[in-house]
Amino acid sequence: MKKSLFLFLTLYAQAQDSLNLHVVARWYDPNLSFNQWGYAYTDVWGYTANGREYAFLGSIQGVYIIDITDSAQIQLVDFVPGPYSTHRDMKTYRNYLYIVTDGFNNYPLQIVDLSPLPDSVSLVYESDSLISTTHNIFIDTAQAILYTCVGTDTNGVSYYSLANPEQPIYLGTFVQPASGFYDCHDLYVRNDSAYINGGSDGLFIVSFSSNPPQIKAHYTNYPYAGYNHSGWLSEDGTTYVMIDEDPGSRVKIVDVSNWTAPSTISLVFSMVDTFNSMAHNPMLIRDTLYISHYADGLYVFDLSNPSSPALLGYYDTSPLTPDFGFVGAWGVYAALPSRRILVSDMQLGLFVLNWGVITKTTAKKQTKMFFTKKQDKLIFYFSRPTSGKIEIWDWIGKKLYSNSIHNEQLHEVTLLNQEKKIIVRFAERNGNVVVRKYVFFE
Repeated sequence: MKKSLFLFLTLYAQAQDSLNLHVVARWYDPNLSFNQWGYAYTDVWGYTANGREYAFLGSIQGVYIIDITDSAQIQLVDFVPGPYSTHRDMKTYRNYLYIVTDGFNNYPLQIVDLSPLPDSVSLVYESDSLISTTHNIFIDTAQAILYTCVGTDTNGVSYYSLANPEQPIYLGTFVQPASGFYDCHDLYVRNDSAYINGGSDGLFIVSFSSNPPQIKAHYTNYPYAGYNHSGWLSEDGTTYVMIDEDPGSRVKIVDVSNWTAPSTISLVFSMVDTFNSMAHNPMLIRDTLYISHYADGLYVFDLSNPSSPALLGYYDTSPLTPDFGFVGAWGVYAALPSRRILVSDMQLGLFVLNWGVITKTTAKKQTKMFFTKKQDKLIFYFSRPTSGKIEIWDWIGKKLYSNSIHNEQLHEVTLLNQEKKIIVRFAERNGNVVVRKYVFFE
């Protein structure tokens, strides 16, 4: 995707597609450019100190420290610059923020002292001698151990003591090719027990309480198995939410009460686009599951009964649709005392969301329209069968096509010219109007 695709984003205020959630604050850096893949922001994390709440917003250039205590006046406190990277992950332990990046060079671990807040922060460690080129990290706060995925020497898991938070100490590396464990994309660890998302190798449950660590389960035979990407463990330790990062895949709710025999008991999904929608990162707080769902925004489910999840709400942060792939909501953080929710949108920056009136519902959303170009045809897909009128213009306002559809979900349009830039307007019979502006194959 080229940067010109996103010119209209500067005019974008907020998505209209929402249920029980609304925006209370927004923040982005107007001087930050998109990278060659069409995004600027990565993950998000939250932090609370002395009665104030903060968002840590990752970007391709570094991490923004944002005071969000007053929704009406959120403000940038500080910025921690880092090496240019397409991926940046961060976690907190005590009053420290740990930042890693991933790329083709040796990128340093950064440790930031947060105790000077609310005025500033202080970078107290920056080195690639111990940890470098790391995709994701997790901190077992009960044991004061930091775990890394895809470290300097291995695709496995390396782990480090944080007994001195400013000087991590290397403890070991876990990688056992003979057992089929080749990769670690992300992981969740609690009390020495790690749930390792192993990409195409599935899920590994590993005990780090012994030396060497022991694999307790290797889970690969589950519905919609693909690229096992990320997950989160319930507070009682019996349920693990697992995401495979593949278009059209479902989020798995896994019973892990028996370590040696995990089983998928239910599935959740945005259902905006059956073929292209894709979940990215989950967070499970008490019985509530929060999912950053790329182009579909944030989705929230009630997991008080894990075998029968109920939709609680959603908020679409992005004007782009799932057929564009890796766009929209990258990360979510939902553990703030205020219950406000932080979402990082890859193109639009930080969203601070809050609840409205909560009603458990599975009510259908407004019809969404998606389309792709194949040779001389535009293939339209609607989120549900619908009736209305489609109109297509070129970029200077010449009408190229107009037609009515009747109770259709798929619709093909043959264009006379190979237009690279078009504007599409769909007016649903019930009055819902969708306008999309896209650039094709520039």
